[in-house]
Amino acid sequence: MISGPVYRGGAGQIVSLLHKLTGLGVFAFLVLHILDTAALAYSAELYNKIMGVYRHPFFKAGEVGLTGAVIFHAFNGIRVIALDIWTWLIPHHRTLIWIETAALFLLWVPTSMLILLGHH
Repeated sequence: MISGPVYRGGAGQIVSLLHKLTGLGVFAFLVLHILDTAALAYSAELYNKIMGVYRHPFFKAGEVGLTGAVIFHAFNGIRVIALDIWTWLIPHHRTLIWIETAALFLLWVPTSMLILLGHH
């Protein structure tokens, strides 16, 4: 008999995968941020060149994506903690995913507009 995880698909599996991916993405950003900040200790000119690259529109889109990843990861983490603490919520996990998704977009959309319009 084959043993291991059983994947049933659905919303729970999707948000679990997204939680892992956003966690990796936020971690990658933090590593990059530490490295680019460390460049300042090496050379102000190098740091300024790196900051110039970050002004490219591609990085503006990345900033919007990073913001969404952080918000999703935080809200999903709260949902997982809530399910761990209050196990009576487990049968309602799909409803909690919908609440989480609504909260994500209610916060992410206006924040993204501020980023894209340059008001941050």
